Amino acid sequence: MQLSSDKTAVMSFSEGFTFLGEDFGPVFPPALDEHRVPEPRKRVVYAGVQGSRIRKGGGRIMVESKSGEPLLDVPSGHVERLVIFGAVGLSAGARAWALANGVEVVFLSRRGSYIGAQRGVTGGTKVSRIRAQLLAADELDIALGFARIAIASKLAHQITLLRRFPSREFAEAGRDATSQIHNCIKLTQLAQTRAELMGVEGAAAQVYFRHFGCLVPEPLRFTHRSRRRRSAWPPTL
Repeated sequence: MQLSSDKTAVMSFSEGFTFLGEDFGPVFPPALDEHRVPEPRKRVVYAGVQGSRIRKGGGRIMVESKSGEPLLDVPSGHVERLVIFGAVGLSAGARAWALANGVEVVFLSRRGSYIGAQRGVTGGTKVSRIRAQLLAADELDIALGFARIAIASKLAHQITLLRRFPSREFAEAGRDATSQIHNCIKLTQLAQTRAELMGVEGAAAQVYFRHFGCLVPEPLRFTHRSRRRRSAWPPTL
């Protein structure tokens, strides 16, 4: 027998190979470190136990219950943001540490509604961002440019959603809806005032929600957008 150079090669079990129709190699696939999501060095602390308190001591951030029971204890250098829900206290030491080290403190209601945030002046990045926001609010051209991009992106996502959930029953209506929203995207570039831009967004929303309501089951269908009503809290039993 004469060996064929095209079919002859030196292989190894670690790399794996096929011989006479059988696969030979390691039982488990190799671990690929480059595909793993790197663990962040700094993290966000969420405090939502009502009546608890956040304090700093000994280079650590501690969350304690109303009775003084420890709930969380982490190194302060690993914290980049504090998010506080409802009636959670923040000690003077923890507040001063956050301001001095550029750690943002976000205040939310008990149900998660945004109330406000505390930011220090260190670093300058956040201050420059706030100044840019104030400039955009005063300069109409900057504000309109940003709003055009944001609304056009929103309308494009509406088209994507309508196409992702097609309905044979309303196929023709779906094509008409996406065509009208496409026209609204073109109009966003022509809007010269905030009122014109809001009018384009409203017209697209009317088309979108009318067709979106046709994609849900019959008992839940709707023909237009309506405001979400907040239920009473706490509920009456």
